[in-house]
Amino acid sequence: MIRKGLFIGFVFLSLATFAQEESCPEPKKKAVKLVESAKKADMSTYYKALIEAIKIDPTYLEAYDELAGINERKSATARPGKEVEQHVNRAIEYYNKIIEICAEYRGFYAPMRLGDYYYSLKQYEKARPFYQTILSSPKAFKND
Repeated sequence: MIRKGLFIGFVFLSLATFAQEESCPEPKKKAVKLVESAKKADMSTYYKALIEAIKIDPTYLEAYDELAGINERKSATARPGKEVEQHVNRAIEYYNKIIEICAEYRGFYAPMRLGDYYYSLKQYEKARPFYQTILSSPKAFKND
């Protein structure tokens, strides 16, 4: 029963995300091909391919999203100190780039992620603009 509910929820989330992403730019085929060819390689090669892909296409949202996720995961396993801070700052940089290009990408995931991050640090004033980006957008709420 729970699996059915999760599946149905995932389907609705996917459909909502698809509808919201219609206004986001399409990635260049050359950049997509580069990333796709590196997916089965080791993490270092894949990461370098993502960096190269955003040089080819500075609006390649999926590449920024992957880079942000990789850096978040690296920050969770890094040694405390500068290494953690470095990965967190990179993730924030990539999420901000997504917001700059197309805030509604993945159902406003990047603004929500950054809002939640700053909120968790009790930096409410830094969190506010990210939440306002979502709440002020007419695309955040779909009229069915």
